[in-house]
Amino acid sequence: MSNVDLPVPGELANVPAELMAHLRTMRQSIERDFQINDRDASFARLAVMTLQGATPGSIRGHIQHLRDLGVTTEEIWGVIYSIIGHIGMPMFIKALPVLEAEIGLPRWAPHGADSRERPLDR
Repeated sequence: MSNVDLPVPGELANVPAELMAHLRTMRQSIERDFQINDRDASFARLAVMTLQGATPGSIRGHIQHLRDLGVTTEEIWGVIYSIIGHIGMPMFIKALPVLEAEIGLPRWAPHGADSRERPLDR
């Protein structure tokens, strides 16, 4: 487990750097104390951001971190799809443009990289 140090998104430019540092330290301490791995922590944050309707800048760092860990576009979408029942379809639809812009389309999406293979066709 490492201390993930994500960049502060532009939307938070006017928030004092000291506050952001305290929040980062608190999050890293909790993740370390409870032995949360980077991948799970990033997915949890992404799920909460999707629920809350986060902006592209807020989501971007978490998507990049997941990609840096080797997580594929399809895995990210799989997790996002799995939370629809918890966050509700209206919230998912509201978040969809930001998610598509930041993650890209999975290969199984009708307009994705390769729409011939869909998980439901297996």
